[in-house]
Amino acid sequence: MLDEILNSPTLSANIVSFHGGETIFSEGDTSQDLYILASGEIEVLKGDKRLTVISEKGSLFGEMSFLLKSARTATVRAKTHINVLKIKADSITRFLLDYPQVASVITRNLAERLDQTSQALYGLGELCDHMPDAVIITDPECRILFWNKPAEELYGKSRDQIKELKIYQIYADTVEAERAFKDFGPGSPPTKSILKVSHPSKGERTVEVATKAISDSRGVFHGMVSSARDITEMVAAEKKYRKIRYRVIPLILLFASMVALSFYGYNILTGRHTSYQSGNRLKAIMAKDYLFLSSLMAQPLKEDDMEAAGRIIRDFAKTDPYESPYRGFMLIDSKKTVRYALIRDTASDDLIGSSYAGILATPGNSAQTVLTLYRVTKKSPMGEKSIEAAFVIKADGLVLGWIVFVMEMEFVTNEFNLGEKDLKAMQFELLER
Repeated sequence: MLDEILNSPTLSANIVSFHGGETIFSEGDTSQDLYILASGEIEVLKGDKRLTVISEKGSLFGEMSFLLKSARTATVRAKTHINVLKIKADSITRFLLDYPQVASVITRNLAERLDQTSQALYGLGELCDHMPDAVIITDPECRILFWNKPAEELYGKSRDQIKELKIYQIYADTVEAERAFKDFGPGSPPTKSILKVSHPSKGERTVEVATKAISDSRGVFHGMVSSARDITEMVAAEKKYRKIRYRVIPLILLFASMVALSFYGYNILTGRHTSYQSGNRLKAIMAKDYLFLSSLMAQPLKEDDMEAAGRIIRDFAKTDPYESPYRGFMLIDSKKTVRYALIRDTASDDLIGSSYAGILATPGNSAQTVLTLYRVTKKSPMGEKSIEAAFVIKADGLVLGWIVFVMEMEFVTNEFNLGEKDLKAMQFELLER
């Protein structure tokens, strides 16, 4: 077929040559000419990424723009010196009538591409169905195009029920939801929204929705992809925590103060200030703080909600007096990775992501593990000795993580007459939620 076309007196004049590296057409071009490769190699690119290399003699390319009357969807560039037969857009119809075998090749190519696309979409659907979060894909007009199985469960609607719906119509407050999605367009930054869902069997649910614009390499807006998760229980837990914070924390601090005063008063009246009594006093303070923080940290650790965990630590630090046994606090997850840090005179953010895998042992009979580390601080840029008491947080037999008290050893020594060995000798009852 190709030889017949190339030897045609009317078509041989349409043979065009390109040197290696020359662009035949670019992504976004409005040209709609058809090309047939006579010799050499071409490469197809999407943005800066090479999709494929074509070297088969007689290969067609550029036909999609003509058939769809659309801009070029990719860039085609000569990889080596090439010869191509170029059929102008206004001559393609006549050419296909004269050479119907070319039309058959185009039809076969379209069928193969459709099959590949169908398989890719099926694979995408299978992948998304195994994701824990709901995934929704829309077109530029917010119409839902794709909806995975977790989305069916979260919203209580089947795929058939959401056909032709716009994404904001699946939320309880459509006006609020429309405001969250209507301004999406090319270049829009990712957003997070908290919206309500009316589930047919579970009632009103609160969901967190993360949305990102879908744009091609030319910046053309093609729609949105959203992932959503149910945060109803987490919101309820936060409300419960706020009540605890405002009602219980003052009582705990008052109790701790009374305990401290009773120990201090006893020591003054009796003239005794032994390390044993001081140890009990410090142990009581640390046990109280461990009990309080572990009760609040279990849920955020389960849900990997470091925003809520950080808020708890910051609020606790505000209630903790500046002159205290602690210089700061850290939260370590079950993989022994630092997820949050708040330490005076230390670049706390630099600690996030660091691993304690080689130094933090599996908890034994005591809830506490005392670690000796050397950290860079503002006062000691070459490294300062840091004594850290790591308390394990467990629930349902599983280790969720550790809350770490970074000790202010100068204060501990002056106030309690205790040192590193005394801290390591302390035993704390292991708490489990």
